[in-house]
Amino acid sequence: MPYFIYVQVVVIRNYISGLISMKLFRTFLFNILLVVSAMASLQAQDVEITGISSTDVLCGGAFDGSLTVSITGGNAPYTYLLLNYLLQPVDKEEKTVATSHTFLNLQKDSYIILVTDSDTTADIKDGVPVGGPDPIKITFANASDIECNNANDGIIQVRASGEMGNYIFDLTGAENQTNQTGTFSNLDQGDYTVEVSDADGCPSTAPLKIQIRLLSL
Repeated sequence: MPYFIYVQVVVIRNYISGLISMKLFRTFLFNILLVVSAMASLQAQDVEITGISSTDVLCGGAFDGSLTVSITGGNAPYTYLLLNYLLQPVDKEEKTVATSHTFLNLQKDSYIILVTDSDTTADIKDGVPVGGPDPIKITFANASDIECNNANDGIIQVRASGEMGNYIFDLTGAENQTNQTGTFSNLDQGDYTVEVSDADGCPSTAPLKIQIRLLSL
């Protein structure tokens, strides 16, 4: 016989036998009701998201961010569902008894987290961000053509945004140059390609093709 039930039986017998007073018996009954009420409350507690932590992506456009969600209450097994702002499923973990879960391989975005339990109670959090830098993109490009054959006075200027700055500009084509200013001078006539990367190791943008021509005089 469980200890809790055994104590109840003993107290009731003693009351019937006149070994304890009415006042004491009422106090015992009141405490029993408090315990039963607390137990029922615990059993009926819905699943609740109690903590969320995130790891930002290292580079713009990368898929190395993460979200960790912690829960309390409800009854296992649980289902963890991650959606993007378009309500499209991104990741899902089903039929787990774990009270925390980490979603991996996420890009910079705002997400929705939905957790349900076996009793179909649920909790949802929206607008959960995974941060990080924006991807590098070329925002400006200009070429100054040469004035005569073999003049080597062409100029290409490129500007970029995104990441944390510290850009490296790579020019390939009729001549190859690399610098951190984005301005390339003393160029001959021909086709060139410019790529921009981050000195911190983040990947470059898609190549931008630029042509330097001979001016028509």
